[in-house]
Amino acid sequence: MPLKRVEPKDEADLQSMLAKQPELIEPGVVLLQQYFQAGGQGTIDLLLMDSGRRIVVAELKKNSDDYAPIQLMRYTDYVARNMPLMAQLFSSHRIDVESLPRPILIAGEIPDDTRTLSCYLDPKPELFTYQLFDVGAGRRELHLTGVRVPDRPSGPPELPTIERLRNYVTEEPLRKRFDEIREAITTIDSGIDARPTSTYLGFYVRNHLVAELYVSRKSLWLGAYGWDAIGGRNARDSSIEFPSETESYDAVLDTIRKSANALEAR
Repeated sequence: MPLKRVEPKDEADLQSMLAKQPELIEPGVVLLQQYFQAGGQGTIDLLLMDSGRRIVVAELKKNSDDYAPIQLMRYTDYVARNMPLMAQLFSSHRIDVESLPRPILIAGEIPDDTRTLSCYLDPKPELFTYQLFDVGAGRRELHLTGVRVPDRPSGPPELPTIERLRNYVTEEPLRKRFDEIREAITTIDSGIDARPTSTYLGFYVRNHLVAELYVSRKSLWLGAYGWDAIGGRNARDSSIEFPSETESYDAVLDTIRKSANALEAR
């Protein structure tokens, strides 16, 4: 019979269960203190020590959010800056005061942004998801699963390219629309220059921005600026988002055409 998954009553319930079974994180982990006051930073859910006598700072979330890693690192920083105090408070454990604390985040779900951006933190946080099961007779079992944090990218960042922008779009019809829009704009005038950035493709005439094609996974956004012959630029005169009810972007092309003519005439 498959186990029935249940939810903890609240974060305090989750903390209480893990405080009684800290070895679920890894063998040899012991509890130093639950609800440890970290000065003015707040309260650390679980202050632990691993088998190497290194302090472990654990933040537990029933449902994680974008703020959780920042909160965890603030607690970790407090502990790191107060190692002599830790050694005094937990003298019987002979804590390793030479090593940085291990930050650990445990949540029902770890958002992709949390997992990806954690590689830039130092020390790198360890991430776990939890599952709670009803095993009958009023008993519950807590299971933890490690979540891999990717390695920090090395070397200089990749320069933006038109191909990389195009491939960021996941919908093939929109990729074809990207190609079509790019061709339609660059053929308006031979002086139009397409320059990619990390988020959009800019179209320039004599180094003046006349249009922007923004990309996202499942949409495109095209906007155009109006220029006059004396170099004045208006706010975006026209724009359209794809997919849309009206697939025609003639009005945007017309704005670009007028701007290109005005700038070339200067």
